[in-house]
Amino acid sequence: MIKIFQHRKLFFVMTSKSAIFLFLIIIVLFGCAQSGTSTTPTEVSDQELSTPALIDQASARGEITDEQRLLYLAYAVFEHESLPIRFRSNVGWRGTSILEELEEAANSQSVLCSMSPDVRSEFQRLLKPDTICE
Repeated sequence: MIKIFQHRKLFFVMTSKSAIFLFLIIIVLFGCAQSGTSTTPTEVSDQELSTPALIDQASARGEITDEQRLLYLAYAVFEHESLPIRFRSNVGWRGTSILEELEEAANSQSVLCSMSPDVRSEFQRLLKPDTICE
């Protein structure tokens, strides 16, 4: 069956097959619009974050201290197996800025020497800085 439609001086011919096809497209689009959930940047799941992002997130939430943050970043770069499991991620990341931050901390007497003895010892083991704390 062929139907002819007129809308604002436009004519088009629709066969029964094209009508069914159009109907299915509308249903699919409507279903996608109804079932889709919008995701704002604050709703990103932890599985979508890189290791440094997970560590920074925990630091921002107050779950870890600044010195733990530096130690965990050092683990992420140099000894991944020592990193707590909750901070391990399969999401790729670039380590250049992390290495620069770690090097700066290792060479800063005020940062390195203000760390607790256990954290400082582990940090020094990983980075082998020239800085000496008295």
